[in-house]
Amino acid sequence: MNGVAVSVLNTRHLSTLFENDRHFSHLADFEREMAYRTEMGLYFSYYKTIINAPSFLHGLKEITNDNVTEYGHTINTLKRFNLYPEVILSFAYRQFKALTNGLGWKLERCWTVNRGEMAPVESCEGTLTMTEI
Repeated sequence: MNGVAVSVLNTRHLSTLFENDRHFSHLADFEREMAYRTEMGLYFSYYKTIINAPSFLHGLKEITNDNVTEYGHTINTLKRFNLYPEVILSFAYRQFKALTNGLGWKLERCWTVNRGEMAPVESCEGTLTMTEI
């Protein structure tokens, strides 16, 4: 039980440090995506492709017939980059989203962030914020 408590406290502490350093919650969605580095951004883009597709199967077809990653070739990125964890998580996310929408649950909160001379952005946090990306 102590291990769980320490883990929760450590996670909260690291999250606060990251927020204080990057002001992540005050960034627009595209600015948040720019914070991802190297493979993390690549794998996130495939996850995002599946969750933003009209259906799960359509998203799966998009990543198995990808003609964007390698110019002039159509490749199966699911096998090439071992995207099975992203596929499983995107499927689970789509199912969870359908369940919460069906039950009428609101699992996010949004606010407008005024950023001085820059244009204000809407920032959201919560479980379903990925739908807006």
